[in-house]
Amino acid sequence: MSTTASPESQARLRRIVTAGARIAAAKVGMVRLLTLMGGAELLWLLYVSDSLWDLGGGWLIGLGVVLGLPILILGWIWMTLVEIRELPERLTALRGAMTQEQREDAPEKAGLKDLFRFARDLKGIVGVAYRASEVSGAVSGMLMLANPIFWMAYLIALGAVGFYLFLGLIGLIFI
Repeated sequence: MSTTASPESQARLRRIVTAGARIAAAKVGMVRLLTLMGGAELLWLLYVSDSLWDLGGGWLIGLGVVLGLPILILGWIWMTLVEIRELPERLTALRGAMTQEQREDAPEKAGLKDLFRFARDLKGIVGVAYRASEVSGAVSGMLMLANPIFWMAYLIALGAVGFYLFLGLIGLIFI
């Protein structure tokens, strides 16, 4: 039973990963700008709300949490796009780390030298596992791009940031 993929499926996976990385690289700047702009707009709205209505601290915190949810969604999308953008490099690093690891038969007598070799090999395996977990996070991010709920959350967050901009401009008139 072979555990390697066929060359056709490897080429297809490479095309999908590079296309996803290209899309993510093109959109990450816009999402970062919208996230940071939304955070600034949120702070401005909280300042205007406190100035106009003299809200207490509890009300401002509650308002900040509710209005901050779309910005958190945009921040999560931003981080997901960064992971997808770096996926080809992470896959290359994982492939390199896996080829460096070599299988050796266990010695019949285990001495102190073998214990240190085992610890070194275990450290290498932990490094490979860490790289694999990085790759799995980026792959799950790519799967989110195909999810319609992801896109609905993205559009709702964009609409909320646009609404915050409108409210912030209205706040400029009254302050």
